Amino acid sequence: MKNFSLFSIIDFLFKFAILFAINLIWSLYFIKTAWLSIFSSIIISLLLLLLFWFISRKKQAKLLLSTKESQHLSDTKQSFIYMPQTEVLQFFLMLAKSKHTAVILKNYILINGSTVLIPHIKEKEISIDDVIELYNSVNRQSIKKIIILCNTYNAGIETILENFETKTLVLNYNQTYCQLLKEYNIFPPIKHSQKKKTKRTYKQLLEIIFNKKRTRSYVVSSLFIAFSSFFVPYRVYYLIIATILLIFALLCRLNFSFNNAPKENIID
Repeated sequence: MKNFSLFSIIDFLFKFAILFAINLIWSLYFIKTAWLSIFSSIIISLLLLLLFWFISRKKQAKLLLSTKESQHLSDTKQSFIYMPQTEVLQFFLMLAKSKHTAVILKNYILINGSTVLIPHIKEKEISIDDVIELYNSVNRQSIKKIIILCNTYNAGIETILENFETKTLVLNYNQTYCQLLKEYNIFPPIKHSQKKKTKRTYKQLLEIIFNKKRTRSYVVSSLFIAFSSFFVPYRVYYLIIATILLIFALLCRLNFSFNNAPKENIID
């Protein structure tokens, strides 16, 4: 594993702490030996984290891109979004002509006389109405397949496609990049690159955790957990968590470095 950031480590520790606390409470209920309860809780928590990681990996796209390719994917997508539709059509016409016979008809490209390619790469997610409108805009006589390219789409789109007489595919931009641009090794000129998101620093993380606005949330949560401790056998754990939350609330009120008031004149 590589590229461990501060937030990925904190995220892992936070998930582990929650799972460990849950497992420990129940293991102490069934296992009377303290060290065995702690050991089993650690093992079960790690196994659960491994299971969650495996499930999340299965949901990811099969075609994994390198960091450089991911940035290039974002840059090309931005170029398409800001590009006039006529230029988008001309680009995909050039791409199709590299291996097939192709011609532009209205708002789509006819490839090999039987396949229609419709570029619809916009900033917003493509809607079901958009897909139906694009489908109806095609003269489907002798057409075997319609391919619609978009930025993103929701799962409901796939249900609609099953009702179309002509086989229709909708590709999001990740699929478009991997199955068309990368496969044909033809890419648009980068005119609008996407700015990289700056990662939050450790100080910014503390500013979020100990912001003055979070005081009430910490206090309410602490009182609720403390009150709940009267109805559970292992009240000490609840009291510890309640105390920690109250300390957080106190830090939110006293940690002035994280709660600087903005200047009255924003320009100064």
